[in-house]
Amino acid sequence: MRLHLVGCGLSGMRTWGLWINTGREVGNMKKVQRSAIVGLCLAAAISGLSGCNDPGYKVTGDNKKELDQYSANREGAIAYLLKTTAYVGEIKAMKSLPVGAALPAQHKKMLDLRAEGDALGDMFSPLSYCRGAGYKAQEYWSVVAGNIRTETPEDALAAYVEEAKNCQDQIDNGPKSKTYIETDIDKKPPVDGCLKIISLGSEEKVQGWSCSTELLSKK
Repeated sequence: MRLHLVGCGLSGMRTWGLWINTGREVGNMKKVQRSAIVGLCLAAAISGLSGCNDPGYKVTGDNKKELDQYSANREGAIAYLLKTTAYVGEIKAMKSLPVGAALPAQHKKMLDLRAEGDALGDMFSPLSYCRGAGYKAQEYWSVVAGNIRTETPEDALAAYVEEAKNCQDQIDNGPKSKTYIETDIDKKPPVDGCLKIISLGSEEKVQGWSCSTELLSKK
């Protein structure tokens, strides 16, 4: 009687089947032995699959688009912030309003400045405050020119300064890489710091999360 160790490969895994050769390999016995080998190997492979570590979540996306947008527009945001600051400084230094054709020219200049900021993205973009700085600069001019009478020039200037500070913070601290995942509705996220994504569905069976890609990679 001889013992034979038979290797089986399945989806990158190798399992092993053990069968006994009694020397009576005749007729249907060969078929029975081959079937036994295949069955044993398949059972081992399935057992290996079921033993794999389940991360407990499903990856649904990432924020690569946001990261790319930040990288593409960061230098432009720096230049734009400097430009808005210079324009606001010019307005603040005015002793009186421009006269004649200079007044509508100044008005157009500030409208063009505001429109230029739209190239940095919308209000949800990673440099949204830099875009907003242009809007606040134009608003400051409108208050000084008397077109907006619901706030003082001092308040409008303070609003611009606050927006400019937030813009500088966005420039200095860009978005971090995030991975969007789903877990069962009653499970906690796999790492700390994940933000729950609120769903409008009333009968959701999964919960969405926004998690740090770096932390997930270390899990």
